[in-house]
Amino acid sequence: THSIRQIIKAQENNQLVIFVGAGVSKNSAVPGWSELIRIFADKLNYCQDDSGRMTGTYTQEEMLRIPEYYFHKDTSENHADYYRLIQETLCCDSGSNPVDDIIFRILPHHIITTNYDSLLEASSMVNVRLYAVVRQDSDLLSQTGDRYLIKMHGDLNLPQSIVLKESDYLEYEQRHPLISTFIRSLLVNHTF
Repeated sequence: THSIRQIIKAQENNQLVIFVGAGVSKNSAVPGWSELIRIFADKLNYCQDDSGRMTGTYTQEEMLRIPEYYFHKDTSENHADYYRLIQETLCCDSGSNPVDDIIFRILPHHIITTNYDSLLEASSMVNVRLYAVVRQDSDLLSQTGDRYLIKMHGDLNLPQSIVLKESDYLEYEQRHPLISTFIRSLLVNHTF
């Protein structure tokens, strides 16, 4: 009950940040990270052991390097095949789910998500209109308002903003300095 009181107090003081991961989108049947990586691995005929078998369980390194390898093998213009595979795999027609709605009912100061989909933005809750969606650094400069929905790993509708492969993570601070700094500043005086 102590934790619940802290969350309520943070919400009342406009210092609550809700962090949304893939589990929330799974409620709308969006494939998770490992499922996406499995599709990349299948396209690459990636084998995990000497016998040529694919076990379907990947190490953390493999989860980052498989999409990196696919990206570099992709010879389509501007890596269109790489981004198309991500979009087609994670496209969701089922709409937002009750957890998305509950997040907006709680009315946190900010929402940060690693999800690329638009399920949060599609919530039927009226509170969704209070949040400016931040998909890339320039949005922090151009959006007005006091509440942000920060898509820290990008958006399916802006494929080049997607953070998935190893180099995306290694270069995150350089490619997304404003989002990175903003999130770090929230860690100082907000409750996540």
